[in-house]
Amino acid sequence: GFTGVTGSNNLIEDASFACGFTDGVDGNIIGFDPILGTLVVPTSYSMALLPGSPAIDAGDDAVCAAAPVNGFDFNGVTRPQGAHCDIGAVEAGAGSPTATPTPTNTATNTPTATPTNTPTATVTSTSTPTNTPTATPTNTPTATVTSTSTPTNTPTATATSTSTPTNTPVTPNAPTHTPTATATSTATPTNTPVTVPTVLQIFSISPNEGFNNQPVNIVITGAAFSGTPQVFLGNTSLQNVVRDSSTQLRATVPAGLAPGTYDLIVTNPDGKTVILAGAYTVRTTEPAITLVQPSTGIADFPNDIGIYGFNFANGAEVKLGDTVLDSLFVNGSFIQATIPADLPAGTYNITVRNPNNSSVTKIGAYEVYPTLNNDDLYANGYEIWTDPVAPRAQGATKVGLIIHRQGGKTTLSDVTARFYLGEPNNGGSLLGDGIVDFLSIRSSATTSAVNWTPPAPGSYTIWAVIDPDGFVNESIETNNVVSRTLTVLPPAPDGVPPRVESFSINSGATNTTQQTVSLNASASDANPSSGLKSVLYKEFEYNQNTAQWLPIKSSGWLPYESNRINKSWELAPASGLKYMQAWAADNAGNIALFPFKGYINYIPPSERVGTNQTRSYFFTLTVGQRLTARVTPSTGDPDLFVWSPNQNAPPYVSNLSGGLEEVSFVATVAGLYQVEVYGYAKSDYQLEVTITAGAAARTGSQVGGVDPNKSQPSTPVIPRSDQGPGTQQGLPTAPTAPVAAPVIKIYLPVTVR
Repeated sequence: GFTGVTGSNNLIEDASFACGFTDGVDGNIIGFDPILGTLVVPTSYSMALLPGSPAIDAGDDAVCAAAPVNGFDFNGVTRPQGAHCDIGAVEAGAGSPTATPTPTNTATNTPTATPTNTPTATVTSTSTPTNTPTATPTNTPTATVTSTSTPTNTPTATATSTSTPTNTPVTPNAPTHTPTATATSTATPTNTPVTVPTVLQIFSISPNEGFNNQPVNIVITGAAFSGTPQVFLGNTSLQNVVRDSSTQLRATVPAGLAPGTYDLIVTNPDGKTVILAGAYTVRTTEPAITLVQPSTGIADFPNDIGIYGFNFANGAEVKLGDTVLDSLFVNGSFIQATIPADLPAGTYNITVRNPNNSSVTKIGAYEVYPTLNNDDLYANGYEIWTDPVAPRAQGATKVGLIIHRQGGKTTLSDVTARFYLGEPNNGGSLLGDGIVDFLSIRSSATTSAVNWTPPAPGSYTIWAVIDPDGFVNESIETNNVVSRTLTVLPPAPDGVPPRVESFSINSGATNTTQQTVSLNASASDANPSSGLKSVLYKEFEYNQNTAQWLPIKSSGWLPYESNRINKSWELAPASGLKYMQAWAADNAGNIALFPFKGYINYIPPSERVGTNQTRSYFFTLTVGQRLTARVTPSTGDPDLFVWSPNQNAPPYVSNLSGGLEEVSFVATVAGLYQVEVYGYAKSDYQLEVTITAGAAARTGSQVGGVDPNKSQPSTPVIPRSDQGPGTQQGLPTAPTAPVAAPVIKIYLPVTVR
């Protein structure tokens, strides 16, 4: 009868087929070359152990002596021949075979298992990705498998091992080499399906966060770990790595890591690498600042900034240099603050001090640019876009950039952005020039695309230099270079991105008085469909200082099914117009080419606007509808302006000094109307907006009016032609679905000893 493979004294060359055995445990040798001779046909159908083979003298003497081995090898030679018997069918140095193999040892095996297709495994060739800590932990996506050699910070163009999972059937009766998994008894081969974890994966890390004042021991579960892997958090190598089995690792996170959320990277000795993005968060017992956005602004206008970090407390004071800023505590990881206008140009530190006097200072966190006398062209790294959004190796990819313009007096033509793969001044290779044909005053536009075909999967950094030849006379020349690091996926059967079909905030409501809203999204995935996996939500606010929509909050990639209906979302606390986007990704990691977007006006019972600052709100009217807007100040002097869709029409105005402000009118043009509350002085106020059907007469007495001594704006803060946040932008790599382990027929014993 069949007795099976014992749990001891086995030698298996391919660690991914270790069947749960552990190298060094119970005499098992996993992941080493058995050093075998050639197959002897037709006399013995065996392979000799060559000198230096780890199988020599590594067998179990008791098993060799007992039935059914009975002290003889496959060829009838007495064993052991050395200090101990050898692993495998033939003793080393046993000479010529003296026995003829029996039919039971040469059985022909016909595989019957159907290999599992694995189109969603993401396999890339990469060096260690550059980790950018973020203050808010994101959803933990499925690990991304890569193929790489020792991690470095320089992307490589050529994979060092197989980069694309295949679904080639396993054919045990036609091997290209002799299997090295060995059995301990003679038996008739069986035909039992065994699920073998052949794809390197990470499933979980426990714990997934820890404080940086002491080392933290972690346990990593996954599949196909082999040898002693290298384990990293970002670029930091973890200590005391132990492989308990092919499915579990143990390691130690060292003390002293900077606070933030890190990728977990595991690299097997064969170079195969798996990445679990956003896997571990390093916390600190003291307050910490990880990001300030935006980190620059011109002196002409106030600038709302976001301060991201850890351990902020309600009531914390925020200072720019020695200037105390108006600030709003959102949570322990996020504070909004306002940089006042007219500060001297220069670089400033930002300090957050909690009520218990604990504090943190970020050196050089914010730069004030002087008042613009000439043009200024600039961009953000995340606005380097690609088409497709998730590029694939050997696939045609387009690359472009959104360029913003402040200042200037006439329309610019042929504005250039020059793209490089790698840092331009450090050996980066030229990709080409993208052109904006015409860029008007105070506007944004995308360049034409340059073509790029990534040669291999991996991590790449694309750089863009705006106006590289210096044709535009700019007030600020230090903000013309941006970069973005992205991951290129391997080719896959499913290369078609999903499509976001719908998105709504509070079921399409125009206004909300509550900070918490409900999101609903739907998406579809065309053939060849791998199925929808993830959804991502982003919140934007219009930044008056930089004249653009800035991302304030992002959900990270969330599981699609559990987050597409009635997803609870807490808006950032600053009142006014909120734009949001919904993105979708499928199980193969493809990302929708465009998001679905929507907006809502957040109008709490009490709002605040700074001096020279504006809060904007959008309302859609049909011809004949009446809009009445009223501002009731409790402090300061807020003014009220309402702009119609008519590009040439002046605003409806109420800007008296102190007291109520109100405008009421019947729409003569259908479209989007903008309500603006401007801080003539720093003000707290309540806004009420009503829209009545038809040309209904307004109710109540007329209040408000026009102060002839106050100047009035000639254009709205948000241009009438504005379409909301751009849809061309970089996104984090989407998670892929776990790769199903194939069912492989294993015929035991493979060899007999």
